[in-house]
Amino acid sequence: MSLMDKMKQGMAKATEVGEKAKQFAQLKLSITTLDSKLSDRYSDLGYRCYELHLAQAVRAFDDEKVQKLCQQIADIHAELKTKKWELEKMQANGDP
Repeated sequence: MSLMDKMKQGMAKATEVGEKAKQFAQLKLSITTLDSKLSDRYSDLGYRCYELHLAQAVRAFDDEKVQKLCQQIADIHAELKTKKWELEKMQANGDP
């Protein structure tokens, strides 16, 4: 193998490693963003339930806003679970 071929092979490997590192970083950022969204939704849900408690609403879970917040939390949990699984898979494969 010539020196030029070895250099090309090295550059290709470096590009591949760089791309995997970029994907890893994007996935971690996505997880952090979802964690933040989840925290916000929990806060919104807690505040809404507290408002309903103050208003002495007996059937808080019939409230449309509470139901919407619960659905958003479930959706974020599902997406977060998928992202964390992808991250674990990357780490298990020896990626960054």
